[in-house]
Amino acid sequence: MNKNYFVKVALPLPFFEEFLYSVPNHLIDKLQIGKRALVPFRNTGYSGVITKIISSNEEILNYSVKDIEDIPDNFQIFTKKELNIAQKLADYYVAPLGLTLYSFIPAGLKWKKEKGIWKRFEYETKVYEIVKEKAEKLTEKQKKLLEFIKKLQVPIEEEILEVGFSKNTIQSLVKKGIIKEKYLDFKHKKKENIEFFTPLENSNIKLQNKLYLFSGKTSENRLKEYIKLFNVLLKQQKSVIIVFPNIKSINYFYEEISKYFSKVYTYFEGISQKKLIDTIKTLQKENSILITTFSGMLIPIKNLGLVIVEEEYANSYKTMKTPKMDIRRIAYEIHREKNIPIIYSGLIPSLENYYLYKKGQIFPINRNFLKIPKKAKIKIYPYDKEKIFSVLLKNIITENTLILANKKAYASFLYCPRCDEELICNNCDVPLKIYKNVNLFLKCEICKDKFEYINTCPKCENPLEEVGAGIEKLEEILKLQYGKNYVSRLEEKTETPIKITTTITNLEYIPKYFRTIINIFPDFTLFTPDYKGRENFFKNIVVPYSKSVENYYLITNQNEETSITSFLTNKIEDFYKQELETRKLSKLPPYTKIILLTFEKKNLNLEFLQNLFEIWINANNIKNFDYKGILKGYIQKKKNKNIAQVLLVDFKEKQLIKDLYEKARKLGFKMSIDINPISIY
Repeated sequence: MNKNYFVKVALPLPFFEEFLYSVPNHLIDKLQIGKRALVPFRNTGYSGVITKIISSNEEILNYSVKDIEDIPDNFQIFTKKELNIAQKLADYYVAPLGLTLYSFIPAGLKWKKEKGIWKRFEYETKVYEIVKEKAEKLTEKQKKLLEFIKKLQVPIEEEILEVGFSKNTIQSLVKKGIIKEKYLDFKHKKKENIEFFTPLENSNIKLQNKLYLFSGKTSENRLKEYIKLFNVLLKQQKSVIIVFPNIKSINYFYEEISKYFSKVYTYFEGISQKKLIDTIKTLQKENSILITTFSGMLIPIKNLGLVIVEEEYANSYKTMKTPKMDIRRIAYEIHREKNIPIIYSGLIPSLENYYLYKKGQIFPINRNFLKIPKKAKIKIYPYDKEKIFSVLLKNIITENTLILANKKAYASFLYCPRCDEELICNNCDVPLKIYKNVNLFLKCEICKDKFEYINTCPKCENPLEEVGAGIEKLEEILKLQYGKNYVSRLEEKTETPIKITTTITNLEYIPKYFRTIINIFPDFTLFTPDYKGRENFFKNIVVPYSKSVENYYLITNQNEETSITSFLTNKIEDFYKQELETRKLSKLPPYTKIILLTFEKKNLNLEFLQNLFEIWINANNIKNFDYKGILKGYIQKKKNKNIAQVLLVDFKEKQLIKDLYEKARKLGFKMSIDINPISIY
């Protein structure tokens, strides 16, 4: 009797199960765990990942199952080891395996069947560059867009749309041949039969199968050590993955590493989908260095010998899309499954990794890993919003100065003193930020809708006040004081005596150092409803210091804060000890695991949701557990959906959370699960 083959397929759907399909005879030879399978599902179809192959000499089911339609690739996206890692992540984050796997699949491989046709959803990130400087008969919008592109050199499409230009305006310049669109990519440097371009030293770092901490050194010195370390590993026929929190750092790091090694690849959403897919295939065949964001961490790269998580303290390492995974956790699961060392690296350690160091679970590579390399003189000025622009900045700015505004937009929001209220978005119930292109306008940071700037309160007609100063206002004032050719954004290639940006906390690898850095009012993070506020404040004052050569001016009203005193005395361990004690008393991570459940629905009835939660507690006989809620979300409305939240403290019954998820889904609620969230509000 012929064997019958069946497969379990993980689909990108909100179900905590994999789906069983039969395999037609003509596809049996292509069967392999970790490949994509195109499968029907209800009235449509999805590309999923084969997680299990079942063979039987007879029908194993009492009911019929649908056939898979195709196995479209001749390569695996994941091997068994990557599937094991993804399963552990799905279990830890209480997430469907299919959605977890989809987080690591490029958009070009995410196919869906619509009206009987398989569609490839290739969400390419385009960039634009100028090909013809002068043009006649341009509209005002076209002229402004052209000036914007000149300013940023090669902006991505999202940056252009972000400031208010439309896709139509972009395409009008493309059709006129003034700008051209292309996909973001780096040219990989290849040389025949040459592994190393220059003689290199071997690293003195001896790595075992452990977790390591590499801090207390500038990015420049860490890079030098990596080059020596990569030299050793590649000679041992091993590959390396190094992860960054942003594309700008990847760009610089790639350029530097490519001077020494040939097989260096980049991988992130923003490169063309064809290039990403080709890179996945190549990395499975040759020992390489892969520079990536979190999306490339589960590529089955050949002979992986080391993973480095750079700037590991970055908040952006916690993904915002479901499942909400922490990249440091992903690296840890790779370490467990593949028995390889992991290096968590940055100027300073994250609080979580300092905690693991104290518990003896992570090991420092270098001495003085809790010291900040001293360079510039530090001086503190009090923040006075009335004098900051007119007096202070004018007196301390020198040639080659970087100013950190710490806030986006033109101003934080519009405020009515009579009503004692901010002007909020009708869709999302959050304050509207003030932006300026040519004219002022209001924008919601959640739904991205834009609104006309107004001067009077719509409720009482009282004059509105602008609260807070952002980078756009800072730029406007500085250009009035010093001239347009004297000031530019950090991301602009134009060389000017004054550069400005919001923050460089997650940009240690910007290649430039500054004679003077002025850090304006990083204090605002202390006043946000975020249990990580003090840690963020600490990072925002310490990390920029590493890029200053002579002067570091900190404009703050928090002189007595431990973050400041430990920084000034270079005893940063004092901060970590105090912050850990606060977290311990408050039952917060890393001492306590917290789970934030967020429910979204139009016209959400808080009482109904509270009853659902209590029914869930009683039906499962849940006793003696700590929780807060159900409460209205800190953001009570988002994109016309009401939001409610509940916080579970040290709740270990993950199967019961899955049950609640299923009940909520069937009742029309969107429920997201966030394990140890960045913010609990």
